[in-house]
Amino acid sequence: MLALDVKPLMKQRLTHTCLKYIKEAYEEEKSQAQAGNSIPPPNVGLMVLICHLICNVDLSKMDKMVLHQTAAITVEGLSSSELFDPSTAFDPKNTTSKNLVLVAILKLLSVAPHSVPVNGFLLTLVTGLLQAYAVSDPSSEVSTKLLALQGLAALTNLEGARSAVATIQPAVVAVLGPAVNHPSGMLRQAAVDVRNAWYLVEQTR
Repeated sequence: MLALDVKPLMKQRLTHTCLKYIKEAYEEEKSQAQAGNSIPPPNVGLMVLICHLICNVDLSKMDKMVLHQTAAITVEGLSSSELFDPSTAFDPKNTTSKNLVLVAILKLLSVAPHSVPVNGFLLTLVTGLLQAYAVSDPSSEVSTKLLALQGLAALTNLEGARSAVATIQPAVVAVLGPAVNHPSGMLRQAAVDVRNAWYLVEQTR
């Protein structure tokens, strides 16, 4: 965990150590895909490690290739990690970890959108965000739902993704429909704003 009071040199060393594990995980995933095998989801520990790294370092200082690898693992983990498995999703112990993953995704989309893989990953990212919203407890995890909605809103402005976003627009708008009836006024308003943002997306021709 890269705390804010860690000295810069120590933070740099910790970051370098974390990146080694991230690269190993990425290479393993790549080799599994090339061999035609199913890719196992990143374990929760690795996801938390990666997301702490994303949230606590200056992404502009990271090597572009490493940043791309980090983003790819995070996006893949969003939709496949057991954190968002419906059978364990309501475990209160997972709330902080789930929020951490969503904050990391949101930071990537907002601060380093060029690092987010669009081709072949957009549907995975949208599915993961919708799943994160759906499996979050409607009473105790409103913050998780809000973060998922912010991620969906950010996707509508992702450079190079508007055409793909327009393709899946009807499905996303339909899925977000029930969200406008949530008991939380803040969540209702956020759902309306996100749904409108997706509704107004026009395919670039």
